[in-house]
Amino acid sequence: MTPVLYLRGHDSQLFTLPAPAGDTRPEGTGRNDTDSSSRGQPGDTSSTAPHASAPAPHPPPVPAPVPPSHLARTLTGHDGPVCAGAFSPDGRLLATAGWDSTARVWDPATGEHLRTLTGHTDFVNGVAFSPDGRLLATASGDGTARVWDPATGEHLRTLTGHDDAVMWVAFSPDGRLLATASGDGTARVWDPATGEHLRTLTGHTRGVNGVGFSPDGRLLATASADKTARVWDPATGEHLRTLTGHDDAVMGVAFSPDGHLLATASGDKTARVWDPAAGEHLRTLTGHDDGVYGVAFSPDGRLLATASDDGTARLWD
Repeated sequence: MTPVLYLRGHDSQLFTLPAPAGDTRPEGTGRNDTDSSSRGQPGDTSSTAPHASAPAPHPPPVPAPVPPSHLARTLTGHDGPVCAGAFSPDGRLLATAGWDSTARVWDPATGEHLRTLTGHTDFVNGVAFSPDGRLLATASGDGTARVWDPATGEHLRTLTGHDDAVMWVAFSPDGRLLATASGDGTARVWDPATGEHLRTLTGHTRGVNGVGFSPDGRLLATASADKTARVWDPATGEHLRTLTGHDDAVMGVAFSPDGHLLATASGDKTARVWDPAAGEHLRTLTGHDDGVYGVAFSPDGRLLATASDDGTARLWD
């Protein structure tokens, strides 16, 4: 992997990068495809096609997306820093997490503030929509996660049990599980429909900063201040493998869209790419001048973005 773009312009740190909402890959590249030729590793442009007696009809051209070039709107209302945001899967809602102990829901098309979610007693630093968009989860420094109805703002349930701040939340691809990462050194798996605590993932020796499911939901990755990432079976809580090599806290994790790669972000100024099934370290991405706090794959899996405390984001292929 080599850097293809350095994105400069921010005057301070970059902490998070959003994952693609829903499955945005073209039809025919399903999550269960195990053909290695279509695994979508960054930089892999190879393709294979079956023999055919006649050429396949050409699909209609798809207009190229227009890159954002101007400020569309500013969303104001939080009383302090806004540290995370997430779009609903259909793009009709935007949720933001604030250090003012609230989350807010907005109409991104107009910038209208729709509702404020109150109840947390400390900073809110993570938000996540369920895959069907009917639930919104929040992570808070008060040691709890909460589940809400984003359409009404109704508080549905509070998930208690962590002994320190909840740093991140993530839904499984089918929406049946919710994972939380906590400063207490554990991750927990919950039933978001009932609030039932299903299992606790123990093994990290310091706080857990991030958590993420593989696209097929069969793996769960955690990022920890103990300088490791771990891979688990979320259905059983079994620890499958530990990813070692970083020299500072691991701040975030992200699976590629096909699930064959896992990226980790670290305070050691690097990101690393792994084979999550084997635990094998594939490559180290160097070049940032300060800690890397977020990683995200493009929807086609060919690019990886890193966000750093050095004020830049980088794109790698």
